[in-house]
Amino acid sequence: MLKKYKIILAVSFSVLFIGISVFFLDYFFKLRQVNYQKAILYEDSFNQEDSKAIRIDDAKYEGGIISPGESISYMFDLKNSGSLDAGDINITVLIPQYFEFGSTDLGDFKIEGNDLKFVLEGLSPGQAFSFSVELRLKGPIDNNTEIGHPSLLIRYTKENEKIFKEAVLEKEISLEEVLVVKSSPDFNDSYIKIVSEGDDGSFTRTQEIGEDSTIYMDIFLKNTGDMDAEEVKVVLEGIYGLASINDAESLNIPDDIKRTEDAFSWIIAEVAAGEQYFYRFSFEADQQAGLSVISPYIKISSPSIGPGQPPDETDILHEPSFEGSGINVSNINGGKIYAGQLLQASVVVSNSSSNLAENINIVIELPDELSAYESPLFWKIDTIEAGQSVYLNMLIKAASDIDSDRNVKCALRVSSIFLSQDAVFESDQIILTYAEPFKGGTIPIIALHGIEPEAAGKYEISTEAFDYILRLLKTNGYETISLKDLYDFKSNNKALPKKPVIITSDDGYESIYRHAYPMLLKYGYRMSLFLSTGYIAESQEKRMANEFDFKYDEIPRRNMLIWPEIIEMANNGIEIGSHGIYHMEYGNLSFEEVNQSLVLSKKDIEENIKADCLFFAWPHDSVHPEALAVLKDIGYLGALRYKGGPEDTDMIDFYSIKRINIESPIPLEAYGELFMIPQ
Repeated sequence: MLKKYKIILAVSFSVLFIGISVFFLDYFFKLRQVNYQKAILYEDSFNQEDSKAIRIDDAKYEGGIISPGESISYMFDLKNSGSLDAGDINITVLIPQYFEFGSTDLGDFKIEGNDLKFVLEGLSPGQAFSFSVELRLKGPIDNNTEIGHPSLLIRYTKENEKIFKEAVLEKEISLEEVLVVKSSPDFNDSYIKIVSEGDDGSFTRTQEIGEDSTIYMDIFLKNTGDMDAEEVKVVLEGIYGLASINDAESLNIPDDIKRTEDAFSWIIAEVAAGEQYFYRFSFEADQQAGLSVISPYIKISSPSIGPGQPPDETDILHEPSFEGSGINVSNINGGKIYAGQLLQASVVVSNSSSNLAENINIVIELPDELSAYESPLFWKIDTIEAGQSVYLNMLIKAASDIDSDRNVKCALRVSSIFLSQDAVFESDQIILTYAEPFKGGTIPIIALHGIEPEAAGKYEISTEAFDYILRLLKTNGYETISLKDLYDFKSNNKALPKKPVIITSDDGYESIYRHAYPMLLKYGYRMSLFLSTGYIAESQEKRMANEFDFKYDEIPRRNMLIWPEIIEMANNGIEIGSHGIYHMEYGNLSFEEVNQSLVLSKKDIEENIKADCLFFAWPHDSVHPEALAVLKDIGYLGALRYKGGPEDTDMIDFYSIKRINIESPIPLEAYGELFMIPQ
């Protein structure tokens, strides 16, 4: 019996021990879990390394150099790298001293003091959020000042439902690097103006000094830099032969102004950035000095900008400067320039000085090989303000009797009151190409569609085939002309190269810009491009496809051109014509529908390329007889068919121009025969 009780007692102690052990194990496990969950709750959800939180979004400033007035863009990339949702996220962008807020891509934010603040509803684990802020560096700031980057202050809430606890956490993220300011004063806009006093007490500019007359030198001292200048020394030189009546009639001139035989000098304690000083000195000619010409100028120096140097003479004398003016001459049709062709001369006259330019005469000087075409060669402008420009355009015509290649230049001559000598600017070299003139007869007018590296369908050709065409034409001495050139040849006896050819493309595929256009430039060629304007979009984002071909299984889907691409080509010699609004068989439509398409497509093209749209190509070669009769009234000089073979200029009907259609099934070796090039 005793043995039995001992066994029961041992078992009872064992069960009790196991129970206590299990209890404590469970307790410590749960305690560990609680501590783990607390750690999760309080862990940093925005680890800076994971977030890569602050970075400069402009390679220009990665070197750490910035100047007052410049803007710098920062990208802030936040990522919840924790295990719990982060909610009610209050974010503050702490904008450092000297910076001011410029812009941001955030939709809802506020500026408090100099800081930007906004709230995010929450970010789940692994979720990221990015935003940008542009800041502008205010001035003035001393050179080599070090300033910090903006920092982020993030305050957010986390809740761990497993332990029924909530925590509010705060994190500040900043960059250790600094920006270094590069700034300096700038007195380059300071200048002298010589004036005389009229009977009514007013002051006007003068160039002459009479024996008994008084002249005044007005000095405008401007610090247009981004840093205050200290201890600014100003020296007025070049006044030998002038007797001072009064030392100064001006504002703020110091008492310690010094006079030597040829100069005045004085010191200004500080000239703040953006500050301007005005001084007026009065003089009369010293007849004993035998004065004939004076050339006053000022020197400005400061420890902030280094030793003073006399500015360029055109900046400190009272005469204007036209530096930066010029004349550019270009072929309005692109390509080579032949006898009788029109050129565009673009003229800019810029007053680059700090003085008003008055009574300006502008003259275009042409060589014997060029002449003005319904345009003047002389303009008179009353005034051009300092820093302003005048733009002029004119047409120039190449002589029709050029019998050899010529290299010529045009010149722009500008004269003005107070300008000691005329300013003359030459154009770049203009190459006039001689070619034995075309006397009439057969001319190939080539009809194409899309041009792709790998042609698909019947109507496309490959870039290899297109290159073969261009090389074949160039090798055999052909030069491209426009349809307008052909029209002027028949109507106005315009000279054409001996072997003219016209290359055309219908519809307006993107491949013309991507592939054909660079190849044309390579060979010095151009083409005439006919657009179905209803499929031409304004931008890459809105680019359209050839929807008119979707019903044909054998024709691939291709992108169409957009207006920026067309404008670029038009500005470089590509002739733009109309293919209607929509690519339809116009012969099956009503007169009203066709007429509307003819009018509106022409208007759309002209408004975009800022040039005339003068030719129309019938889609599907489908002609509407009634509409054909009104093409001239609408403003078209001609219309093109898709087929018909080479055109004969002696019998050409400009409202039914024939073309040689080139399609992918045609072998390359047949092109020469189609173009009537002798083999």
